[in-house]
Amino acid sequence: MNYFRHRQAATIGSVVKVKEHGMDEEEIFRLGEVTNPNENQIAPDNAMGQALLGAQPGDEVTVNGPTGPIKFDVLDVQQAHVG
Repeated sequence: MNYFRHRQAATIGSVVKVKEHGMDEEEIFRLGEVTNPNENQIAPDNAMGQALLGAQPGDEVTVNGPTGPIKFDVLDVQQAHVG
């Protein structure tokens, strides 16, 4: 059963909420043109950015970390509003 009525894929400018498997804390990242750790912004040339680009709520993504693969559940994807 799909609980996500309006699934939209993460693109540049999206704000993506994820939760790492086995962890309690949720993390929020913004996909941007460049990586800026001070603003939790990641670019597609970053491993996490590659994994999240195109991801939708309900997806599971895997990031190859220094100690091996890390799995995340994609909880939400919001498009940035410019105005």
